Amino acid sequence: MGKETEGKEETPGQKDPEKGRIRTDWQAKGPSWDRWADVVGETADRLNDPLVDAAGVARGETVLDLASGTGEPALNVARRVGADGLVVATDLAEEMLAGARRRAAAAGLAHLGFAVADMEALPFPGRRFDRVTCRFGI
Repeated sequence: MGKETEGKEETPGQKDPEKGRIRTDWQAKGPSWDRWADVVGETADRLNDPLVDAAGVARGETVLDLASGTGEPALNVARRVGADGLVVATDLAEEMLAGARRRAAAAGLAHLGFAVADMEALPFPGRRFDRVTCRFGI
């Protein structure tokens, strides 16, 4: 499976009740989303590939993907940066990232790491990313 990244100081939503509720909802939905992720992913590539193009993602870069869910578009980004690059896929809900981990492992994308993180309070002090992507996280 992909690399785990630093930055799990606290559970996202721990201090904000509304974020906690949102996180709990997405945790519950994670297994259902994972069941359909591969099927939906084929169609989602019609959005993902142009998004990755528009972000200017290139081979060898380090990219942060926000609200990755079950791996969209982090998987596309990881393919684009290649093994010389690194992608960190984040999501508020661990259960959503479980699907992304499974899909990354199946695709042999060892340079795709994961972090449970709130996109409004990222746990990467001092970390530099060449690009940031986000598809439906807002």
